Amino acid sequence: MSQVILDPQTVAKLRRRKIIISVIVASIAVHLLGGTLAGIWIVARYLLPTPATFEVKREIRIAAEDRQHRMNMDEFDALKPKPTFQDKMSTERPMEFSLPDLPAMPLDVLSAINPSDLVADQLDSLSAAAGDGTGAGIGGSRGEAISFLGVTSTGSRVVLLFDISKTVNNAAARANLPMEAIRDKVVELIDSAGINTTFSLGQFARNYAFFDKELLPASDPNKARAKEWLKWFSTTGSLNRGTPDYVPGSAGFLVVLEEAFKLKPDLVYIVSDGGFYRGAGSDKIPYDEINRRLRELQETLPEPATVNFIGVGMKPDDRKEMRSIIRSRGGAGKFRELEN
Repeated sequence: MSQVILDPQTVAKLRRRKIIISVIVASIAVHLLGGTLAGIWIVARYLLPTPATFEVKREIRIAAEDRQHRMNMDEFDALKPKPTFQDKMSTERPMEFSLPDLPAMPLDVLSAINPSDLVADQLDSLSAAAGDGTGAGIGGSRGEAISFLGVTSTGSRVVLLFDISKTVNNAAARANLPMEAIRDKVVELIDSAGINTTFSLGQFARNYAFFDKELLPASDPNKARAKEWLKWFSTTGSLNRGTPDYVPGSAGFLVVLEEAFKLKPDLVYIVSDGGFYRGAGSDKIPYDEINRRLRELQETLPEPATVNFIGVGMKPDDRKEMRSIIRSRGGAGKFRELEN
């Protein structure tokens, strides 16, 4: 048997072919083995599923509705009947007590008494007693109870108007409360005002000037501005033309009143002798016109403002008319006169 001797080139070619076939067979075998194992794993997962487990990753808390709960409790408490005091005070101690008989009063005196004036005077006395006599102050937790020159009222939008004419100036001096002292009382009122109070000031004779064209909060900067403006507060009987926001032209009291009500106040103080004249002439404004204009201005507000009048050196007729106007048209206003 003869042996075939291959040349080296043919041997190398056969060796390369064998290596390629071995690689291909090995690759096919690996893929077949991998596919078989994958199939077995998939079938095993399908036939033998993993048991379900429940696990909480973090604790969840729902906040209690505290506000709604409190509102419900308040509503429930409001339905409860309120306690009332119905027991009468009594004493078991025997005693002899009787009031003396009223003295006889002539019929002409009785007929001259106006019951409404008696009640109003008593109310004014109580209001003055609640204040500090002639001072100014603001009390209460919200700073709404205001007392100025012995007249106490409630309000948060306050306008103070001062008649600085020569007749008022002289009458105030006779009442031992000169214009300088009135100015000091205004400073006390401003210093005691709470932040919930808004205010403005005005002074007038025939001309007028306002501290500001709108009501300002009683903040420290605004208080400082108001006290600076009060350096122009007239104590000579006429308004200085250099006063800030001075309005010339002899406008008169009714225009000043209209400007004050444009500020939408709920409390107005007027310090005057009650003798109001129209413009630069000597024509006195009729009281029925003042009454009618005040009523019209009150109707421009959401609620009537309380208008308090503090008289200085008033004539009897002026006193009677202004007392009637303030109490009938002033929104529960009060009338007080500084005695000479």
